[in-house]
Amino acid sequence: MDNPRVLLSIALSFLVLMLWQAWVQDYGPKPEPAAVESTSAPAGGQAPSQGAAGTGQPATGGKEDLPALPEEEAAAPAPESEISIKLAKDQRVDVVTDLFHAVIDTRGGNLREVDLLKYPVSLEKDAEPFKLLDESPDKVFIAQGGLRVGKGPEPNHHASYRVEQNRFELKADAETIEVPLHWSSGDGIEVTKLYRFRRGSYVVEVEYRIHNSSPHEWIARPYQQLQRTPPVKK
Repeated sequence: MDNPRVLLSIALSFLVLMLWQAWVQDYGPKPEPAAVESTSAPAGGQAPSQGAAGTGQPATGGKEDLPALPEEEAAAPAPESEISIKLAKDQRVDVVTDLFHAVIDTRGGNLREVDLLKYPVSLEKDAEPFKLLDESPDKVFIAQGGLRVGKGPEPNHHASYRVEQNRFELKADAETIEVPLHWSSGDGIEVTKLYRFRRGSYVVEVEYRIHNSSPHEWIARPYQQLQRTPPVKK
């Protein structure tokens, strides 16, 4: 006889609890919002990955711990009145393939001009090829890249590279052509920035080969950027 009474008491208690929670939700005092504590990750909070010295492969990782690039050629384009592109007359390297005429600068190893030989600017006879990249002061559009070290000399897009010849041309019986640019830190680090062009392909490959004969580990991070003056609005 006691069991039904106990079950009925539990059911009534549960019903009263549900009604009380509904009343508090509708008519009770609203809780004050909790203060949100603003947090920010410390600079360099992401630990850089460690690359083996002399493996030929730069370590990759975040760039929070690296110093900013010089402002004169930062990744973000500046207004035309403020932009300052130094067109230093370092050695120019001409590269001719079945699709390209490219110009590489030994200062930074940057790709400064690319003409598309199969695409003239007009249908007129002897029309000039379309210029994809251009280093003209009024319409700069160049491709830059390099390796960031963060401390000491580094083969970035301002570094001076050496080249064995100033003209490379894809031979009729060849499928690829490679253009090696050489950089040295002076203390045992040697980097080869290698451009590779393939017949019938508009892809320009860039490879970094690293030789480390120094007694210490050398960690670098690759980067690429396009630098240009703002396009003129018509």
